[in-house]
Amino acid sequence: MTIAAFVVSLVSLGVALAFAIAQLRQSRIANAFPSVIGLFGEYRSGHVSNARTQVFRTLWKDPARPAPVSELPETVKQHCYTVCHYLDNFGVLVDEKLVDEAVAAKFLGSTAVSLWERLRPYIEAERFKRVAAAERGGADYLRYFEFLAKRLNDLNPEKLREDLERWAEPAPSADASASIP
Repeated sequence: MTIAAFVVSLVSLGVALAFAIAQLRQSRIANAFPSVIGLFGEYRSGHVSNARTQVFRTLWKDPARPAPVSELPETVKQHCYTVCHYLDNFGVLVDEKLVDEAVAAKFLGSTAVSLWERLRPYIEAERFKRVAAAERGGADYLRYFEFLAKRLNDLNPEKLREDLERWAEPAPSADASASIP
């Protein structure tokens, strides 16, 4: 009888521990929720939205000799910092599993991947500069932004959106509307 009681106690302990771990994870997510909502709002704000637009307008996608981010002209540099630091912070939340990868992919879409592709040469030049100056962590500069872009690219945000149900059929393409009298 004592062995059976001991086994029941161990099973109860195991179940309680499993529930405690699940509760801890949920509380971490709940505690991060206000920050995540704030990040969502910030991404749509005029400041970050303008910075994204300016990055696409002012930086070449494949520059012959990219400058490190810190050596770009001041206004361009500030737009780059805004975008890079925002997405780097978002990458931390995804890495820590405080934001689900699929939620990040659906929210940020392919824009974050396109921003990484546009900024990558400049970020890599910055990493090289920091490594050459023996800065601690220089090779990891904006590593969470890179991680986020890789994960979002792997998840294929366009495919995630294609799977959404629609209220009605999509609007006709521009070619189809040209033939309407």
